[in-house]
Amino acid sequence: MGFIKLDRALFENPLWTSEPFTKAQAWVDLIQLANFADKTKYYRGAFHEIKRGQIVTSQRTLAERWKWSKAKVATFIRTLEDAAMVTTDNTNRWTVLTIVNYAKYQDTPTTKRPQKRPQSDHEATTERPQKGLQEEYKNKETPNGVYIPTRGELASYVREEGLDADPDEIFDYYEAVGWRVGSKPVKDWKALCRKWRSYEKPKKKQTFDEMMAEAMQILDERDRKEGRL
Repeated sequence: MGFIKLDRALFENPLWTSEPFTKAQAWVDLIQLANFADKTKYYRGAFHEIKRGQIVTSQRTLAERWKWSKAKVATFIRTLEDAAMVTTDNTNRWTVLTIVNYAKYQDTPTTKRPQKRPQSDHEATTERPQKGLQEEYKNKETPNGVYIPTRGELASYVREEGLDADPDEIFDYYEAVGWRVGSKPVKDWKALCRKWRSYEKPKKKQTFDEMMAEAMQILDERDRKEGRL
């Protein structure tokens, strides 16, 4: 068994939700909706500590997303529970779904099978880009100790906040410039995600330097408010 790479932008494409889901599609959807890391989420007027591999949702929300009836959603969730694929914690307002063995679906395998023969130069060369892609899904920091999100974390944040932005576009841009705004390292990547779409508004065309200056001003204003400057 192995892995295939699915860009999270796939799940934001209108084609993904254009028709009633199949059961297999609904299962894949649950996996991609689950939290990639532990976090606090605000849902229906309350804060929830959601663990990695969990989803806080409701049967109504899933029914609307999957274009199913609530009864069909309930039956499907029970089927997954019976198959030990998920566990549920229900209240009268929401459901916390936990994907069983979530790491099996989302973690990059670290073990490799022994090679039966030496790799050719071509095989060794084509494997290098794959390692580079895997690095995008590992936590890392800048030389100044500033946290840099993984591609998956950034995509999850953009989706959960309902931001009108392409997460891959944001990640690729800041990866290319070394996660810096002008000459300074990025301090708050979530703020940059929230501000990203405003850079593209047609009201006023900005040069690259103007856009970076605006971003720095936003970050400096935040730092002043929080007493960091």
